[in-house]
Amino acid sequence: MDMADEAIRVRGLRKRYGAVTALDGVDLGIRQGEVFGVLGANGAGKSTTMEILQGHRSRDAGEVTVLGRDPASGDGNGVPGSASFGRMNPPRPS
Repeated sequence: MDMADEAIRVRGLRKRYGAVTALDGVDLGIRQGEVFGVLGANGAGKSTTMEILQGHRSRDAGEVTVLGRDPASGDGNGVPGSASFGRMNPPRPS
């Protein structure tokens, strides 16, 4: 797949919560205009992956680009996690 066609590119994505490995080397490529679903059991890392793609959660390792930008870098104002890709779900009440 040509990188220029990819809306989302993930390579070697890793995330741990203490002793628990949530994501261990995820690779993913989604082309512009492609419809893509993420399925898996509870605890499989679906929400963690989406939150990293949206810039709402940090990753421990790996490369992530969404529309050619790293969501961890923010929207250009220097504030990590402030990329304006939108939330898939409303925030949960505290």
